[in-house]
Amino acid sequence: MKKHLLFVCIASYILTSCCSKTDCNDNHSIPIEFRGFTLDEIDTVYTTGFAANSSFTDTTKETQRDTTIGGDSTYILRHGYFTRSTVVIQGLNLSDLHDWKLYIPAINRTVRIYNYTYNTYRCGGCRPGRGMKVSSLANCNVDDSIKNASNIVIYK
Repeated sequence: MKKHLLFVCIASYILTSCCSKTDCNDNHSIPIEFRGFTLDEIDTVYTTGFAANSSFTDTTKETQRDTTIGGDSTYILRHGYFTRSTVVIQGLNLSDLHDWKLYIPAINRTVRIYNYTYNTYRCGGCRPGRGMKVSSLANCNVDDSIKNASNIVIYK
């Protein structure tokens, strides 16, 4: 009986330790950092979300005005959105559920973020039949360049 219980405990530990590493979120954050800009240039950024792989034609998130925080010519995008109770949530990154256009009106510049790729691994013990498990957002295109998606920096 003790051997059976020990076997069950060890098997459970192995299976759950694999599953605890699984990222089960449907989306990942895309942090945006601006460098070399003045506060006047980057105090307003308009973001528009599009359906992934739609060539920026199928709008899924209407254009909204976002702001930035920071200083010393390095700023971080503060993307907000309205909840069902019409409260604006601030301080959130963009999500990889959408392709994004960022428009910076002070310098008349548009930046496109799209084409996400992921680091994946196989976890045989959890959620059978699901195949590869996404562990993190790896890269995406920023305009026509491939960038590390965990640290997107837009230079002036």
